[in-house]
Amino acid sequence: MKNIKAYEEVSVGSSRINESMNLDTIQECIELLEDAKSQMDDALTNLNSVYRMLQGTELSTTAERLKGYIIGHLEPMISSDHGWMTRSVSVDEIIKDLEGSGFDGDSLEEE
Repeated sequence: MKNIKAYEEVSVGSSRINESMNLDTIQECIELLEDAKSQMDDALTNLNSVYRMLQGTELSTTAERLKGYIIGHLEPMISSDHGWMTRSVSVDEIIKDLEGSGFDGDSLEEE
C-alpha cells in the first residue's frame, strides 16, 4: 500500500495559495486523492471483516456500533455509490471536480 505524502511535503507555505494552478498541480492533487481513496478502501475492507467476525456473537452490539458509526461514516466519504441516506461529498466527487475543472493550461476558469 502506497503512503500518502505528509501535508508538509505537499504544501510549500502560504505563498502557494496565490500561485496559479497548473496541470501538474491538478494531476498531483488527483494522484494524492486516489492514493487516499485506495487507503480508505483498504481500511473499509478491514473494518467490514471485523464487523462480519463480530456479528452474531456476544459482541454483536460492538459490531453494530462499528457498522453504524465508523463504517457508516467512511463509506460515504469514499464514494457516492453507497447505501447510506446522506449526501456527503466523497473523494470520488472531489476527483471529478478536479478532472472537470475547466483547466486551460494557464489557470483554472470558473464554469
